Amino acid sequence: HIAGKLAVHFLSDTPDPALVAALEARFVATGGDLLAVYEVMLDHPAAWVPQRAKVKQPYAYVQSALRALGVTGAGLTAMDRRAYNRIFGGPLTMMGQVWEEPTGPDGWPEEAEAWVTPQAVAGRVNWAMTVPERLMPVLPDPRDLVRVALGPDAPEAVVFAAGAAESVDVGVGVIFASAAFNRR
Repeated sequence: HIAGKLAVHFLSDTPDPALVAALEARFVATGGDLLAVYEVMLDHPAAWVPQRAKVKQPYAYVQSALRALGVTGAGLTAMDRRAYNRIFGGPLTMMGQVWEEPTGPDGWPEEAEAWVTPQAVAGRVNWAMTVPERLMPVLPDPRDLVRVALGPDAPEAVVFAAGAAESVDVGVGVIFASAAFNRR
């Protein structure tokens, strides 16, 4: 059960059964040593298939956008409560993840279906197109940001769209609204 949960959380909603079996075997052999289990996960070939199989939960989506933009913690902690709610609280709720209020005692759902709903996708697109320019006085060039946000294997369609955008803020929004950015 735990091996399956770990594989689903970190890798895929439908993880490779051989990976789950390897995780289970290490869990049992070590008496539940999670560091040893993670070592098996990191060494297993199924963990390194570049598939972007997981939809980022809203908090992780926003967090990864902030990281890609280079937004600092100091800038966020200086924000007043009203601004914070407008930029994060409300949008996270629209995306389906009310801050610190999971839907049940077992935490947030892992399945893509929980996060890819019309309202949630609209919330992500709206956040991508409006919030970055409110967070930063000068946005990064989308032609550079696409490689920072998505790495060297960024889909060519996203690279093209980011570079062809009519303005910097639209280019940044296109990157953060892309399917590639919304998955890990």
